[in-house]
Amino acid sequence: MASTILTTMFPEKYTIIDFRALESLGIVKAPTDSVDYYLDYLAKCRELACRHNVSLRTLDRALWQWSKENGAREATCA
Repeated sequence: MASTILTTMFPEKYTIIDFRALESLGIVKAPTDSVDYYLDYLAKCRELACRHNVSLRTLDRALWQWSKENGAREATCA
């Protein structure tokens, strides 16, 4: 939830962490409630975005779409 708020306020600096983005990076299980884990994830996303010359938002959309099209698991409603 915090990553969503940060991304909404500062999309050029932050990105959302969710199961689809993680899955597209090959991560099936992750502690999404850990600040340190998010900061490591954010650093990796910034590196990927820079390497591919895209914004963090574009990277997030691409990761989400890849998972939607190729991922193994589906979102569940609670």
